[in-house]
Amino acid sequence: MDNIIARRPGPSVQEVFDGDRNPAPAVMRVESPAIGQSSDDVSIARYFAKDWHDREVEQVWRKTWQLACRLEHIPNIGDHIVYDIVHDSLIVVRTGPDEIKAYINSCLHRGTMLRTEGGCVKQFRCPFHGWTWKLDGALSVIPGQWDFPHVDKDKMNLPEARVGTWGGFVFINFDADAEPLETYLENLPEHFASFNLEDRYVAAHVAKIMPCNWKLAMEAFVEAYHVPFAHGQVLSYYGDSNTQYDVWPGVRHVSRMISVQGVASPSKPATTAEQTIEEMRRDVPFFA
Repeated sequence: MDNIIARRPGPSVQEVFDGDRNPAPAVMRVESPAIGQSSDDVSIARYFAKDWHDREVEQVWRKTWQLACRLEHIPNIGDHIVYDIVHDSLIVVRTGPDEIKAYINSCLHRGTMLRTEGGCVKQFRCPFHGWTWKLDGALSVIPGQWDFPHVDKDKMNLPEARVGTWGGFVFINFDADAEPLETYLENLPEHFASFNLEDRYVAAHVAKIMPCNWKLAMEAFVEAYHVPFAHGQVLSYYGDSNTQYDVWPGVRHVSRMISVQGVASPSKPATTAEQTIEEMRRDVPFFA
């Protein structure tokens, strides 16, 4: 890897699109570079300080729309998953043919988790004292109810988070006052319109817990700068240095990164088309 050179002239993403016989959607044929962004250092406290983490819990994870699962994960009434984020836990459950709810995963009696894993149930029963809620969130059973004259069942429904769906995905939001998912997504649906995501399904799910702040892990996947050194084997067919980044004025929640494959990295200018195709066939399972 010692012979990797600085960025050379090479085809931009849009120039690659210009030569593609399969025209890219119009939404992909625009650029909105990040102009005027600050280059000041980012405080390291953002990555390890406890008070910064606590603020993110309150202002990010309890305020933003988050992807919880796919619709095909909970196809039948009673099907549910457990969604955990930091200190909070939700039961995301299908309660009707066209209805999904997300309940705070905690018994209202002593706070025991109602569910520790997903599955299919007809009701939610606390494993500690047996208090039971129906799928619609209504309290139905209090064992030894004679000893709880002060409990009004009608006021003991399971607290809910907000639920929204798009493209076959199920999103949740802990904030009752959050804007609707439809407007929160802004221009994202336009970018994925040709993907027909609602007709897709999860064939495999791979997850890994990383011993780092969430921003470090996320930032590693939204830049191509590391590719020549961390993934040198892909340079014959990955246009790393020519990656296009877009930030749209007035758009709060969506940015874009486009990296093209089938084009050699500018750090390998002598790569032939035949070499690019051969190495893609070797490394990319779905390429034929």
